[in-house]
Amino acid sequence: MMKMEAGEKAYYEWIKENMPEGTVIGVDEGQIPAKAFDARADYFEKAGMKMVPAVSLVDEVWGDE
Repeated sequence: MMKMEAGEKAYYEWIKENMPEGTVIGVDEGQIPAKAFDARADYFEKAGMKMVPAVSLVDEVWGDE
C-alpha cells in the first residue's frame, strides 16, 4: 500500500465527489475494521450512496489454497 501524499484526498472523498448519487460501493469487509466500515457507510449514505459488503475476489479465485 502506498503512503498518501500531503494534500491528497482520501479515497472516500474522491468517490463522493466523482461518483453519482445512487452509486453502490462494494467493500470486502475483511479488509477494514467494522467501525471504519460503519463510519464510511454512514458517510456515503449522507451523500445518497450505498456501501455494501462484497465477496473477496482473491478468496474466490484462490479458495483454501
